[in-house]
Amino acid sequence: MKIITFGDLHGSTRWKDIDPLSYDRIIFLGDYLNSFTLTDDEIIRNFTEVIAFKHDHSDRVQLLLGNHELSMTFKLHLNRTLSTAL
Repeated sequence: MKIITFGDLHGSTRWKDIDPLSYDRIIFLGDYLNSFTLTDDEIIRNFTEVIAFKHDHSDRVQLLLGNHELSMTFKLHLNRTLSTAL
């Protein structure tokens, strides 16, 4: 089984360089967001393309959450919890 992994994309499009049919499994390890060099629009566009790639190759592609997504989710939850408590 031929597997490739991508971690810490932070908006990078390097994953687009592969031929998805050359791999049995393509695993994204998270950290799709947050970049010091790319605009928010570029990051969101790339993340949207990653999701579309997953949709187009759902039998091969796995998307995992990274620490950046988890910390953002926690912060959003914490902010909502605090704002409703006040």
